Amino acid sequence: MLLFCLVACSRRRAQLEAEGRFDVTLHCTQNGNYEELQCDQDVCWCADAQTGSQKPGTRAVPAESWNLLPCYNGTLHGVQYLRRCESVAFSQILQRKQFIIRGHTGVTFADTLCEYDGGHGRYIIEGQEAACTWSDGTKIDPYKTSLQALAAMNCNCARDLKLFMLAGRKMELACEGNGNYVPLQSRNGQLFCVDPDGFVVAENVPAQTNCEQFIFGANRDLVGWIPKCNLDGTYAAKQCRGDRLSGRCFCYSEDGKRIFGWDWYRNTERMTCDNSTLHGESYLRQCESAAHAQKMILKKFYTRGTVGVTFNEIPCDYDGAYGRYKVENGVVFCTWRDGKKIGSFQIRSSMLSSVNCYCARDTIIYREAGIPFTLACGGNGNYEYSQDQNGQLFCVDSDGFVVTTEVAPNESCDKFIYNSAFYDED
Repeated sequence: MLLFCLVACSRRRAQLEAEGRFDVTLHCTQNGNYEELQCDQDVCWCADAQTGSQKPGTRAVPAESWNLLPCYNGTLHGVQYLRRCESVAFSQILQRKQFIIRGHTGVTFADTLCEYDGGHGRYIIEGQEAACTWSDGTKIDPYKTSLQALAAMNCNCARDLKLFMLAGRKMELACEGNGNYVPLQSRNGQLFCVDPDGFVVAENVPAQTNCEQFIFGANRDLVGWIPKCNLDGTYAAKQCRGDRLSGRCFCYSEDGKRIFGWDWYRNTERMTCDNSTLHGESYLRQCESAAHAQKMILKKFYTRGTVGVTFNEIPCDYDGAYGRYKVENGVVFCTWRDGKKIGSFQIRSSMLSSVNCYCARDTIIYREAGIPFTLACGGNGNYEYSQDQNGQLFCVDSDGFVVTTEVAPNESCDKFIYNSAFYDED
């Protein structure tokens, strides 16, 4: 039986290509899932849409026998697995390989770009120009650029224009001549900035604004996208932008690059860019749903002229789980990722700015890992800077890492924490 990691098609292809595979032939659906029939490295099988693994009760067959699989459909799949764009691309790869074998290393081709579903990529090269193309290979006029400027071309706007047209909708944003979105947009006299995917990142900006400061900078007043993160700091596989009615969700690689696969936000439940078990039935997770509901309620109050209503903020982690504390009746309690309180760690809300709950949360992490936790926490859930183990005094920082073991009784640890070599690292 073929074994695959539980990552969906778009991410799996991106991973294989990042590892140096130039001959990946997995086929992905528009929303990043696996197509039912898959072939790769001369083996074909009937695949689970979400995991890509071989369906129970079926067997894998050599590529030449792919039409014997129970999931084969002559009308749908045709007479060959590779689709038109892939066939051209693979013939180029094989020709280049033959030239190299024969010692001819100077032969080049204009690369044929294909999408993960086998359709044509976002541009085609003809002569000294690159033109934006739709998935069937037809040009999207008049969007093109010179080969010297190809690296800056993404054709996102040109393709979205075609997409909106096919959906019977009007796209109101402007495209550059190369098919990219114009960063500085205007609507009804109001100027605003959009990112390369066409989503608003800053509103009511002055004329001549350089929008890159909002797209690539660290400005905290952005009105656009805050990406979802995994616990290890990588990007979550599925990222949604805009509102539920007209927004869209895209598949992303771990390093934050948009890859093949998208759907309308309202259809996000059927996207698995990564794993349906991981994502569940709703893009917003429990903490985010509660926080978002608060914002919507406040917005309704403001709309009706009621401005004095307040809620205790619900902090969430970047992966959508509950944050490290919550406030109830003037008291701050340390919480775990499921929103439950951790022990008796608490402090009055007027001291909230000093709370990080790192020590309280680490007690849970160590307990779940079966590792004894030997450091002391303060009543507010922070690490005690001054620690004592078996009569040995030492200082730790706010993350619980030792910064010095050379400390005298009753000596303050602050000078070691803020002046240690640990804080001088690049």
